[in-house]
Amino acid sequence: MNKRAVFAIIILALGLTLSWVFFLTHNPEEPTSPDIATAAFMSYSEHVMSVGTIFLETERDISWFDADRSNEAPGTATIVDADGNIIFSGEFDRLRGRGRSTWNLPKRPYNIRFPEPQSLFGMNPARTFALLANAQDDTMLRNRIMLDLAAAIGMPYSAKSVFVELYVNGEYRGLYQLTERIIIDRNQRINDIGDLERETRRLNDRPLSEFPHFDNGHIRGFHIPNNPTDITGPYLLEGYYKYEESGFVTRDGSNISIASPQRASAEQVAYISNFFQGMEDAVFSATGYNENGRHFTEYINIESAAKMFLLQEFSKNHDGTSSSIWFWKASDVDGDGLLHFGPAWDFDIALGNVGFWGENDGSYTFIDLSDPEGWWTPFSQNSPRRESIYAGLWQHEAFRDAVVDAWEDFSFAINVLLGNQSPPEGFPLLSIEQYSAVIRTAAERNYELWPIISHGANRESRELNGFDYSVDHLTRFIYARYQFFTRVGFDDLHKIFKR
Repeated sequence: MNKRAVFAIIILALGLTLSWVFFLTHNPEEPTSPDIATAAFMSYSEHVMSVGTIFLETERDISWFDADRSNEAPGTATIVDADGNIIFSGEFDRLRGRGRSTWNLPKRPYNIRFPEPQSLFGMNPARTFALLANAQDDTMLRNRIMLDLAAAIGMPYSAKSVFVELYVNGEYRGLYQLTERIIIDRNQRINDIGDLERETRRLNDRPLSEFPHFDNGHIRGFHIPNNPTDITGPYLLEGYYKYEESGFVTRDGSNISIASPQRASAEQVAYISNFFQGMEDAVFSATGYNENGRHFTEYINIESAAKMFLLQEFSKNHDGTSSSIWFWKASDVDGDGLLHFGPAWDFDIALGNVGFWGENDGSYTFIDLSDPEGWWTPFSQNSPRRESIYAGLWQHEAFRDAVVDAWEDFSFAINVLLGNQSPPEGFPLLSIEQYSAVIRTAAERNYELWPIISHGANRESRELNGFDYSVDHLTRFIYARYQFFTRVGFDDLHKIFKR
C-alpha cells in the first residue's frame, strides 16, 4: 500500500474519531459503542446547522497560545464543511494570536497560516486566514454582515468569510468567523496590484528586517540601501500608528501605519507620507486644492471614498474614522496612482453595539452611537486637532455627488439585509434572518462557554435574554437607521458639514 493511501486512511480515522467524541459529548444518553461513530459523523452537518468545523492538533496547550499574542506553534488541521465533508486535512505552519483590544477579551482571536495557499469554503486561495472571535458582539454577526455589505456595493478586495466552530486539541473553543486577511501578497486577498516589499527584497542581499530601523515619533521605517525604480505603489495603509514597523503621523495628527510594505525603506516612507499629506491638505482646504495646486480628486478614488463613507456613517462604527480605516494606493506606473478607501474591516462595535463616543470633558464631542438617529462622521475626530476625513470631503460637491450616486446600490443592499428585497443570483449579502438561522445553534453553544458581551443601549437585557433578543436589537437598529437616512436625506448632512 503506498504512502498516500496510508495517509488518507489515517486522516479518515482521525475525522471519524473526533466526530465520535463530539457526538458522545453532546449526546450523553446515546449508546457509547464505537459502532455509532460513522453514523455520528454522517449526521454532523445537521447538528451544527450549516456551520463548518475546524479541528486543530498542536503540541502546545491552548492556554499557552492565550498567554501571549506572540506565541505561535505548528500543527495539523482537519477542516469539515457544513455537510460533513473533509475539505482539508494536513499541516499548518502556525497558530498565533491576533487583534489589539480584542486580544484582551476572554475569548481570543487567532491567525492560522498554511504552508501553501488553501481555498477554504470557496474563499480565495490564501496561506493565512483570520479566526475572528467576535467576542464583544452579542450576535457575532456584525463583522460578517458589514464585510458582505461592502462586497454587495462593489468595494474591491472585500474579505470573504464563513462561520466555523473551533476545536483545539479536542477542546471546544466556540464559534469563530474564518476570514480572508487584508494583506498585499500573491498568496492573499490583494494579489493583483503588485508587491512593493517583494520587489524591494529582490534588490537587497539580506532580509529587510536586518537593516537599521528608525523612529523619530512621527515617521518610522528602515534604512534599506536599494529601492525599485518605481516606489509609487502599491501601499496598504491603516489608520493606526502604534504597532507596525513602518508608518507616519501627518501634521494634524493622523496616525497612519504602513501595512505593506511592512518594512518600508526611508524613501518609500517619505514618498507615501508626502502623498498622504498632500491629499489631506487638499481635502481640508475650502477649494479642494492644496498649496501645490493639486485637487483632492488627483489623490483619491472618489467612488471608493463615497462607499466607505456610507458604510461607516450608516453603521455608526466607533472605530471607522480613526483606528480601523484602511486605504490602498496603486502604483502610478501599473495602476491609477490613486488612494482607494478600503477594504472594509472591523465592525464588531458598530450597528448599535456601542454607547457613547468621546470624553464628556469638552475635548471631544460626546455622541450616543447606539441611537439610530443622527449623524456620526461630521463630529468624529481622527486626532484631537482635526475632524475625520469625511468631514473634509463632504464640503466638496464632487464628493457629495458621489455619495448620492452610491446610495442607490447601498439602499438596495440594506433592503436585502432587512428581507424586503430579493437579491439577484450570486449576490454576496443575505438577510439578517438567514444569517442568524445559519449560526443560531452554534451561537447558543458558544455562549455556554463564553460570556455574552454587549455594548450600548439595552446592554443588560441583551446579555440576559440571549441570541434571538440580540438579533432583534440589531435588526431594529438597521431598520431605524435606514428610516432615518431616507426621511432626513443628505441635504441635512450638508447643512451640518457646510462651513
